[in-house]
Amino acid sequence: MAALPEDIITQILYSVPAKSIGRFRCVSKGWLSLLTHPDFIKTHQKTLNKLHLIFLGIEVAALYSNSFLYHHEPNLRNSDMPLIEFSFVNSFVPTVKIGGSCNGLVLVGANKLHLIDTLVLLNPTTKESMILPEIFDFSYLDAYTLFDVDHLYGLGYDDSVTGGDFKVVSLTCLQDTFPLRNGGISVDVYSLKTNTWRRLTDSLDDYLDIHPKRECAFVNGSLHWVATKSTVNGLKPTVILALSLADEKFSEVPTPEFVESTKVLSRSYCQLVVLGGKLAFFLETKGEIWLMNEYRIKESWTKISLHGIRGIPNVRLPCYNKPMVFCHDGKFMVANSDRMMVYDDEKGAFEETVCVWDPVNFRVIGSYVESLVSIASCIEQ
Repeated sequence: MAALPEDIITQILYSVPAKSIGRFRCVSKGWLSLLTHPDFIKTHQKTLNKLHLIFLGIEVAALYSNSFLYHHEPNLRNSDMPLIEFSFVNSFVPTVKIGGSCNGLVLVGANKLHLIDTLVLLNPTTKESMILPEIFDFSYLDAYTLFDVDHLYGLGYDDSVTGGDFKVVSLTCLQDTFPLRNGGISVDVYSLKTNTWRRLTDSLDDYLDIHPKRECAFVNGSLHWVATKSTVNGLKPTVILALSLADEKFSEVPTPEFVESTKVLSRSYCQLVVLGGKLAFFLETKGEIWLMNEYRIKESWTKISLHGIRGIPNVRLPCYNKPMVFCHDGKFMVANSDRMMVYDDEKGAFEETVCVWDPVNFRVIGSYVESLVSIASCIEQ
């Protein structure tokens, strides 16, 4: 190794898995300095952009992960060491959901009966985690009142600021029955760099609500949600609403021509996703993907049909979850209740099973890419 030039060693290390890089930091002070440098971490993530699935343990509120390498079957058990485990003072098992994934970090929301989420920022690769400060104090409201409030979240990265900054966005949709306000949407932004929340003043009065239980998609420096606008010409159109993390302003992203007439974005089977770094929506029952090849260019929307999606084996269980679509190495993959399969473009069919899991104990709820980003080091001292 001593005979190899330093730049060659660096290039080799870019292709080494993240967990190995963590161990290699103990080799020497020089390697520690190199492998913890922000520039190395950014380049390493782009070079070794390997996706992992995030599983939720059914019996206990804990998250697990596994890579879906070809011909790899995850041997997950509840006795395995979880990424993170959620526990509360009472016996109720909390609801756990993924609020977003960006640059290797994952936003996790967990709540119990009072419906106020505990937000956790997690790096599944290093297993570093941090509970975010609370946004509001809703302790003065009873549980019945809180059922009239929807909380939606998103995680993204703002590279317009010096050194970059991870940001979490919280949308609080107050229904008409909310005692303090006649409906409306409030927006709060958390900065990891400053470790603080602040309320945005950009108005969303033109929108009735952001669709609850829908995914948030981060692409091109903006977070995206499906939203319903106020009545326009007697209609309530459903649109894709974007929030730029750079200027923190809202705007709408153009959709294909057929969307407005069919209201497909408002359907429960429509998922807003990011595939190969591009904004898309997935119509799970039809096996269709609509991909925006050029961001904000209406004419660039392209339909991709995944033939045979209804033929994927599916286990009908109480824990059954909707199909999720991913893009890895330029190939589309669909995860169902107990397996992930690869779509063969040439054959026009699902051919290969990448991995399987026990649907009785585990449910796939998201994904992330390997990253060496340190949450603690992102906070300004």
